[in-house]
Amino acid sequence: PDFHNGCHGMGYTWGQTPSEVHVWIVVAHGTRRHDITCEMGPASLSVAVWHGGEQAVARRAGRRDVIFKEAVLWRRIKADESVWTMEVGLLTLTLRKVESGWWRCVTDLEGHTKIDSSLCRGPDMLEEYEDGDQNELRKFFERQLTRKI
Repeated sequence: PDFHNGCHGMGYTWGQTPSEVHVWIVVAHGTRRHDITCEMGPASLSVAVWHGGEQAVARRAGRRDVIFKEAVLWRRIKADESVWTMEVGLLTLTLRKVESGWWRCVTDLEGHTKIDSSLCRGPDMLEEYEDGDQNELRKFFERQLTRKI
């Protein structure tokens, strides 16, 4: 995995934390929100980017990149908490995981790169707890690691 605990895929780059998967898709300058088709389901993802300005004109000309087409996700997501945002030249998907942990890939479809998720490192999973709870958990783990067996 790269430093985002992900890698490059077919037309996208992805990374993750224990609770979210982030997908970054570079789009042409001038691409607008209405040029993006994005559908996120609990277990599937579809993303297409239309090129050439007006979506209706681009559709007639058939100019689009399909990044995911009804792709079955590696694990389930909270679709109602997952979002996509658009900045100049970049489409970002944030997929909220149902279960915390590391994914091997965004989708298991042929051609989509998989990583060795046992090598993932990153944010302290304790960050998901409030400060007081974090300190208590750290003390507990420290005691466990230093106790004599």
